[in-house]
Amino acid sequence: MHILACQVYLQHGGHANWNIFKYNEYIVSSLRWNRGLPWTIQAIFYICNNADQRNHAYRTRGDFLRTYAELESWRAPVVCLDQNNWGTPFRLG
Repeated sequence: MHILACQVYLQHGGHANWNIFKYNEYIVSSLRWNRGLPWTIQAIFYICNNADQRNHAYRTRGDFLRTYAELESWRAPVVCLDQNNWGTPFRLG
């Protein structure tokens, strides 16, 4: 699967036209991922200018911080993804 993704990237290019696929995924080992929680989460994101997604992201962050009470809140920021700015696509939400 990873080799196919690389071939598609090489054929179609990078971020300028990635959206023709409508999604992007990377599959990881869930056992390893879960063992690393909460440290495997670096941020909670939503698409910029979408109030519903923003609200959902903040609720998800609240649930996450309650579940992992030992985690300092600054370690799980909420960021928005600006799909029109691939130079700096993330900013604090």
